[in-house]
Amino acid sequence: MSMLWRAGLALILFAGGCSWTFDGDASEIPLIGSAPDTEGQPHLNVAPAQSSVEIVYGADGRPWAIFDEALTTDGGDAKQGMRAVRVNPPGLQETLFADNGVFGDGHFYLLRDDPADAPDAAVHLTIQALPRDGHDAEFTLPLGPGLLLAGPGDQVFVYQVESPMTTTFLVQRVDKSFSRMIPILPGTDPSNPLQEGGMFFSVDGNFLFTQDATGDLVKHSTTSEADVDLGIQPAQMALDVGLGRFMTCGPMGLRSVPIDGSPESTLDPSPCDQTEPIYFRGGDVLYTVSGTLRRTARNGSTPPTTVLEDGQRLIAFGPAGALAYSRDPQGRYAAGAGDGWLSDWRFMERGRGAGWSRDGKKLRWLEHAAQESGVGELLSATVPNGAPLHLALNVRQYDELSDGRVLACDDRAFRGIQNRVVVIDEQARTARWVASQAAEYVHIPGSSDLLIDVVSGPSTYDIVRVPVPPR
Repeated sequence: MSMLWRAGLALILFAGGCSWTFDGDASEIPLIGSAPDTEGQPHLNVAPAQSSVEIVYGADGRPWAIFDEALTTDGGDAKQGMRAVRVNPPGLQETLFADNGVFGDGHFYLLRDDPADAPDAAVHLTIQALPRDGHDAEFTLPLGPGLLLAGPGDQVFVYQVESPMTTTFLVQRVDKSFSRMIPILPGTDPSNPLQEGGMFFSVDGNFLFTQDATGDLVKHSTTSEADVDLGIQPAQMALDVGLGRFMTCGPMGLRSVPIDGSPESTLDPSPCDQTEPIYFRGGDVLYTVSGTLRRTARNGSTPPTTVLEDGQRLIAFGPAGALAYSRDPQGRYAAGAGDGWLSDWRFMERGRGAGWSRDGKKLRWLEHAAQESGVGELLSATVPNGAPLHLALNVRQYDELSDGRVLACDDRAFRGIQNRVVVIDEQARTARWVASQAAEYVHIPGSSDLLIDVVSGPSTYDIVRVPVPPR
């Protein structure tokens, strides 16, 4: 097993100063100033980072940056591992080695395998707080490979050996106050338990919900042997935490299923489209019937109403109940791209990533983005019917800052040293450099700084902390 817990890196190409343009319109926002000395900013990595940086919250409630790196062991050898850096004061670093692992809510679940031919070979699980607090929880588990599912608050976990011989799986409280064995889900492949079944925790971790291949939904206590069978339910469901019930969409319509086992109720008897998602918006639930998007109150107090017609695919929620939609079905074009409409205003031709500005006055999107990379031209238009303003070319990632400016990773037709991050002031019609050789960025919570994946080699990065220039 590998310490690389995130998706592998794609092959990159190096090209100086390249930019691909997908139509005849150039950016109307000039880039002012010179390229910054990104390399001169603080680096979090020591050796070249081998994955993009991510932000997680440690058990101390503070944000940490984590990324894969070749670390030096106590014996002086280089070994693949993970570096964790606390990004808000006081600064702190941790390094971790494991055969495999996952990150929960502030803790690492670190797995180490015995050799398969060792006597009583097992998997050794260490649950370690970030930062280390000297109170690691240790467990010995059957030799895997296995499915490990961490519960909310790192209070409980599930472990199932993925083997045809497996008949039960373990539910274990981390404080060792309780554990139980549950039979594997009927009709599922014990070598791939989630292919035909499902399992997930309640938000407090006190219950584990499982659904077997027949659709039977069961609530299992993680503090006792008590179970509640919630009956055969469709695969399309969403847990409404506030009301303590599931909303299910299936042949019997939209139904409300209380998790305490009390009687179900029907909110809409029309058969649902089980391949379409369920959305909660305020006190309402949105769901799809015969291709139309409907809305009704989650507590059943209002009759269903149609909000989008058949052939109108929801792509973005806006203020005051506004919905942006596409008339192109999902999958017609690469990266989920398609046209975009707001009422009868066609604002997008073949793009993706549409969203409203914070003040609700503008729509922004990536135009001409129907390609595997999802890269497109960043456009902005005043709602409704405004003429598009061309902000930046070859954008892969963008978002709005609290002061209304737009941060974008542009010149990103492919990963390489030509990539950069800029901040765009639509009101002043100018853009300023933030970082060069910048393939991706993440915001540091509680700070105006960014962490930048600076391209340093064919498959490596420097993780650099960069401030966003003030307005």
